[in-house]
Amino acid sequence: MTRRARFFVLVGVLPAVPLAFPTAQGALALDGNYGFGSLSARHGSNCGGSSSFTVVTSERGSLTFFPDGTYSVSATEHNVCETGASLTAADAGFGTYAADGEGRVTLDGGTPDEAHLVLRPDLDAAFASGDSAEQGPLLSIAIRLSSGLDAAVLNGAYHFGRLGFTNDGTGTRGDVWNGTMTFDGAGAVDVDFLSKSVAADGTTTVQNPAFSGGYSVAPNGLLALGGMKGTVSSDGGVFFLVDASGQDVALFVGVPVATAGGDDLFGGAWSRGTLAARFGAEVDLPEFCSELAELDVTTLTSSFTLTGVEVCESPSEGVVAPTVGLGTFSVSADGALSIFNAGLPPAVGGAIDPTGTLAVVPDVVVNGSVSMALVVRTGALPTPYGTGKPGTGGVEPILGSSGGFPYLGNPDFAFEITQALPDAPAFLAASLLPSPGLTLLGGTIWIDPATQVFAKALLTSGAGEATSPTPIPSDPALNDLDLYAQALVVDPGAGAAGVAMTAGLTVPIRR
Repeated sequence: MTRRARFFVLVGVLPAVPLAFPTAQGALALDGNYGFGSLSARHGSNCGGSSSFTVVTSERGSLTFFPDGTYSVSATEHNVCETGASLTAADAGFGTYAADGEGRVTLDGGTPDEAHLVLRPDLDAAFASGDSAEQGPLLSIAIRLSSGLDAAVLNGAYHFGRLGFTNDGTGTRGDVWNGTMTFDGAGAVDVDFLSKSVAADGTTTVQNPAFSGGYSVAPNGLLALGGMKGTVSSDGGVFFLVDASGQDVALFVGVPVATAGGDDLFGGAWSRGTLAARFGAEVDLPEFCSELAELDVTTLTSSFTLTGVEVCESPSEGVVAPTVGLGTFSVSADGALSIFNAGLPPAVGGAIDPTGTLAVVPDVVVNGSVSMALVVRTGALPTPYGTGKPGTGGVEPILGSSGGFPYLGNPDFAFEITQALPDAPAFLAASLLPSPGLTLLGGTIWIDPATQVFAKALLTSGAGEATSPTPIPSDPALNDLDLYAQALVVDPGAGAAGVAMTAGLTVPIRR
């Protein structure tokens, strides 16, 4: 089989002369630097001149998004051949991206059924999973780089998962860990975990080891632990580590132990990326699979439904197939997550972070396979509804937003009025319910006056724009609340009433 592209579809070496790309950011413009780590496996590739058939790879590097719809990426990859030989090489690439209103990022003109990133609502973390025959099986995580950090950003207990592969000349082996890391905030860490190791013939070994070590955090969030390197978020809310040592490759992901967990943390819409490997004596093994799926989670019944696409690659073929499923779950007070596929035991264990926006699910059930899933809450941007009333020149003012998704605790969310009459008084209001359409002042009022929660007077700029900063509190009671907003602008060109109106705007507040 031909070699497949890995994380972010690295597109060759950066040219000496910058190339021009069309703006392609879609509904959401991104701007920032991320550290990323990736784990992948493939068949039928050369590895440093070897005729090896199975190659496992870990990759670590940096990714930069620009508001004009372009990105650049640089990375170091560690390939381990089936023979046990290894090859480390640097790579770099560039391209365009488009981000939709739910935080899914496609790259280089790709479509939603191809490999892409899924952003956490605060945009500080994302995962990627290969879900097309061209991409190949992979799982990746990206965390926004920051500044002013040190070892103190990691302090306390963290749930973590690890998925790894080893090629030592006797066949490919898979390992998955599920455990706890306890950081002291000063550079020391204790690690305790349950490990499952599956040999090439499918033989499974389960152990419960522990070890201690040291770690360091650079000011920008780059994390080092032993010979592993990765990134930690600015608030210590998620970290990853990549192992690229000798014949081993692995990806670790950790989230803080919660203190007030429960099933409510897992309710809502999620995206899940999974990398799995199945081993055994059959001729068509090992088989490597990646899946990208959407989860709809209902806390009332502690259940979920799943729809997705899975890509599997064996030594003889590659298969792409849709996946559907259902199951039940439970979340303990410390954030430990138990998932029962089809509602039946055994449970797959994992953990969800205290904010209820990211989960890691390493599967240590004894079944001849290894897998790990990363699950990110799906964001939702505000969306317009109804119609507005034009003003001067027949131009209808527009009510939109800035500052990203309206998630709990977003300090940067703001309402924005554009295309309005310059230097004109404006009025912004929001309610808990929409109006079915109340005719007033020659237009339509789309908010419900009886459930109005705020109103604000504004003045448009010389460009006909106005911004109303509206930070969203970190109050769990606001989760799943929808606000309905509309703006009116004083405009003599808007008919006898002299008032132009925007359409309504639905603002979905989520974790």
